[in-house]
Amino acid sequence: MGTRHTRLAAALSAAWVAELDTGRHLSALAGRAQSAGEYRRCARVSILAAFCRGHARRLLDRLAAMGRGPLPIPAEAVEAGPDVAAGLLADADFGARLQERYEQLAQLAREHCDLSSAWVCDLNRAEWEGMVRELRAMAEPPRPLAGRKADVIIIDDPLVETGDPFQEA
Repeated sequence: MGTRHTRLAAALSAAWVAELDTGRHLSALAGRAQSAGEYRRCARVSILAAFCRGHARRLLDRLAAMGRGPLPIPAEAVEAGPDVAAGLLADADFGARLQERYEQLAQLAREHCDLSSAWVCDLNRAEWEGMVRELRAMAEPPRPLAGRKADVIIIDDPLVETGDPFQEA
């Protein structure tokens, strides 16, 4: 491994740490949302945290293929603030920066003729595009469920009798 390949490995390991930390932060935000009774938001944020763990796994696989893994796991001192929406916006902003970084990493990997690493970086970048949009959308306050017509579905079934079954005909 030359020094150029070492530079790529260092950049991939930095992205790995960023993905682990973001996944942990999103998991903490999901816990905050659950304790606030926002179960739909909790589920969506938990799924995005799983995506971060998947990104980290891909990066670790590439590092192992380079002979650079496994890496020491960073400390788990990640806490979410009291405001879930602010945390989601912060993660969306970080994700946008990470998306740009993945684009640079993919180009660096192509320069080193490591097309597998370039593919992983492009895939992670593409997934972050959607994740950033979803995080920003989830940061908006949830709409109230009461009073929405979509919550109640009325089915007119001609096979269902509506009369009194105890009344004689």
